[in-house]
Amino acid sequence: MLPLVSGTVLLAASFHVVPPPPARPLDAALPSCTVHRDGAAARGLSLAPPSRSPAARLLAERYPSSSAESYRLARGQLRSARSTLGVRLKRGVLQALAVPGAATIPPSAAYPVPLFGLGAQPTAGNGGEDSATLSNGGFSWRLTARYKPSADASLYATYARGRRPQVLAASAPSAPLGDTRFSVLDSETVDSFELGAKTALLNRTLFIDGAAFYYQYDNFQTTVQQGTQFVLTNAGKAESYGFEGQLRWVPSDLLTLFATYAYNHSRFQTGVRDGNHFRLSPDHSASFGAQASLPAGEGRILFTPSVTWQSKVFFDDDNDRTDLQQPPAALVADNILDEFQGSYALVNARLGYEAPGGLWRIEAFIENAFDKKYIMDAGNTGDSLGMPTFIAGAPRFYGVSASVRFGGAQ
Repeated sequence: MLPLVSGTVLLAASFHVVPPPPARPLDAALPSCTVHRDGAAARGLSLAPPSRSPAARLLAERYPSSSAESYRLARGQLRSARSTLGVRLKRGVLQALAVPGAATIPPSAAYPVPLFGLGAQPTAGNGGEDSATLSNGGFSWRLTARYKPSADASLYATYARGRRPQVLAASAPSAPLGDTRFSVLDSETVDSFELGAKTALLNRTLFIDGAAFYYQYDNFQTTVQQGTQFVLTNAGKAESYGFEGQLRWVPSDLLTLFATYAYNHSRFQTGVRDGNHFRLSPDHSASFGAQASLPAGEGRILFTPSVTWQSKVFFDDDNDRTDLQQPPAALVADNILDEFQGSYALVNARLGYEAPGGLWRIEAFIENAFDKKYIMDAGNTGDSLGMPTFIAGAPRFYGVSASVRFGGAQ
């Protein structure tokens, strides 16, 4: 007799009714306070209690509100001054390039005027097409060992080799009407080691997971600024090591508590960026929260508050260091350390009602409940012209969501 196979198809529909996000003034894109001017494969944890993620992208820092307004005023004046300087400098460069014979001026650190084009030089024929090809292959692998000392505990160890292929990079000619410059970056490799454990304790009401990791990179591929262009380059060696763990406690059917923490030390080890942090890679990140489930008629009321926090983060592998942003590497020198975000915390919450059997649910939610101002990106292409852009993080956001389950799946 053939075995029987059964299954259930789940169809879900959801909709959200939310007000539009409030308009933000220009200074809302800045951190509330970064008065300090210390310049100096992110990993982290999922905010959901039962799952563990190797990435965390929360940014920024909580500062005393008393200094926030004075800082924003000063920062606005600083931005205005930088913008005026950038406009005047670009106008001066354009006027200089219009002078007969300007194309013969050799570029230098003292006089960083490009020979012909501001951003890039034209190829032969003022737009001719050049091409090159690259064929590259390699191997990657993964080895895992697991040991279960009991039904409620599991230990594992992993070694893996990861690989990015060689890169064929193209850049504009160094002089007007020259040939396109092609270069090949060596393949990037990473050897990763991880030791971890998963446990269920106290009659399976307390769940604790943890893992220590170490990554070693060779031929780390990243980007550098050359004038107004960003090109791929080989940054040499880098390493990342740390720990991440999570805890979930279910003392009763009415309450679940959860918390996560990650430590991630990711640094370059060679070249001009030796000691720099990886971009978007905080040293510390954490979250904690709870879920309350209360009977209400035949259904139940669900309430889930949570807090997420992350330490300082940089938005570029150069860590906004002034010595790496001087002509001729940059068209305009950047001598201000402001393209980073300090540590900060966000508070979120959800409150809803779930029908018996989870057939449907309706929830009210709020994200960034205290309207924390932070930035999620800074610098970008405008940085090469002395006018970096700052992109604000999501403001307070609230609304209502509803979901319906079909097919009887739980």
